[in-house]
Amino acid sequence: MTRFGQQHFDDGMAKGIQQGPNEGRMERWIEGWIQGWIEGWRKGWMEGRVEGELARLLEKRFGDIPSGVRERISTADLPSLESWLERVLDAPDLQSMFGPTN
Repeated sequence: MTRFGQQHFDDGMAKGIQQGPNEGRMERWIEGWIQGWIEGWRKGWMEGRVEGELARLLEKRFGDIPSGVRERISTADLPSLESWLERVLDAPDLQSMFGPTN
């Protein structure tokens, strides 16, 4: 799981753990925990899919991806990834998408 996905997973878990006991019933706590886990997993999965597709398209279009660009992709949030994914077809080079690369 990527760092972004892990953060969503952790946030979902914390939300489920926090909300469950406040409801006063174990069933609600378990339900909140499960919902938080599912939400975190889903967001992490979606982010990972977009990250992988972006890297694949960049490699196909521009060849090898510098480590600096890979790092930016792996630490980006979902809106940034989606924005780059939309621009990959029109960008003339990696520098126009990400600035100077290593």
